[in-house]
Amino acid sequence: METNSLQILRSWKEEQSGWIGISDSSIAMTACLMREYHCEPNLAIRGIATEWKTISPIEKQSHWGSAPQFVNDDTLFLPGSPWKLFKPDGEVIHTDADPKGGELIGASLGQRFVIPFFKLVGRLEALDIGGRGELKSLLVYDAPFHERSYKLEVKGAAIRSISDKSVAQLALSPDGAKLAVLYEESVYLFPLPPPPASQFPGR
Repeated sequence: METNSLQILRSWKEEQSGWIGISDSSIAMTACLMREYHCEPNLAIRGIATEWKTISPIEKQSHWGSAPQFVNDDTLFLPGSPWKLFKPDGEVIHTDADPKGGELIGASLGQRFVIPFFKLVGRLEALDIGGRGELKSLLVYDAPFHERSYKLEVKGAAIRSISDKSVAQLALSPDGAKLAVLYEESVYLFPLPPPPASQFPGR
């Protein structure tokens, strides 16, 4: 649909065999993840007026249940261990096994994203206690995303991904300068450093 007029641009029937990610111009799917589909798991992409194109195979377990996310129209994030950044043609821009899994928090204009790392704490296998994730660090990436810009340690606040009362919700400001975290009845605001000078050759 066109957002200003809410007019339908195109519609079709789709057989969904995995998880979907959507940008302004493309749709990505981690296809063949569901066991009833007898095909090899893969990452596929299509435009509004084009057909599906497989751009990369997917390891059977490392991305199970993970939805692809667009950083911008030219960059696709696939969670997992390791997580990967793709170009629409399947070229791998970057891959990183730290942290395992990963949830991408993106900024507008597709120039920055942050991956929060929740460390498992409180797990006691002998008592069958599964533990909980506690926010320990923030991994910051800036365009063109070939390397990590910062790894920032989170101290002082016990923010958990899962608890009896609440699940932490995170959002990046439009300019990528601040990260807000809503947890239980509090909002935490973390200032983020500007992109490194090395990210902008000639400056």
